[in-house]
Amino acid sequence: MNRLLIVLSLLFACQTMNAKSTHVGVAKVDVTPKHRVLLAGYGGRRTESEGVDTRIWARALAIGKDDPLLLIVVDNCGVPESLVEKVAERLKSQIKRERLVISSTHTHSAPTLRGYAPIVWAGRATAEQEKRVDQYSSYRVDKLVEVAMSALKSRQEATLSWGRGRVTFGGNRRVLSQQKWRGFGHQQSGPVDHSLPILVAKNAKGKPFAIWTNYAWHCTTADSRNR
Repeated sequence: MNRLLIVLSLLFACQTMNAKSTHVGVAKVDVTPKHRVLLAGYGGRRTESEGVDTRIWARALAIGKDDPLLLIVVDNCGVPESLVEKVAERLKSQIKRERLVISSTHTHSAPTLRGYAPIVWAGRATAEQEKRVDQYSSYRVDKLVEVAMSALKSRQEATLSWGRGRVTFGGNRRVLSQQKWRGFGHQQSGPVDHSLPILVAKNAKGKPFAIWTNYAWHCTTADSRNR
């Protein structure tokens, strides 16, 4: 499914919704590691990353002028609370804690962060591997602060519109037989959220400059490739 086509098909729907005037800023920064590091997502991978196929990113959306809220999404399997609090502490002069949200794309092809799913590497990682996880985690905090500040500084007058579509390529992966889990598969008829909400920000000339969307799709197409 072409994500661009999905987004374009929903832009018209968003135009029909009531638009709200506010200030909006967006930014993104490259968070690709500069060294080999353990990846999160598959317990069977026992060595550090072997290379980079695609750069990974952190993106931020700031909404509001005087008391803004800030949404950050980062390419990772998950972001631990301890890391979120470090970012929040460094941004406390710019954004209230309750108005900051950091989420992840849940990719299985990005570095693990200190405190995320510790049981996966418990007792298996070497001291040097642990050191590089800590090094990348600190780097990630710096980058999340950077993308947050960039989004806040880039705010401009804008209108926000939203809509919701439906796409059906996502599916339930739990295979049940006689009410018992039998493994992973694809159950199109199983419980799954097919909604695709979309938020669009347009500048003073009516041109879209930011699109925020979310879809519940647990993508593991790269398998356990260690890159």
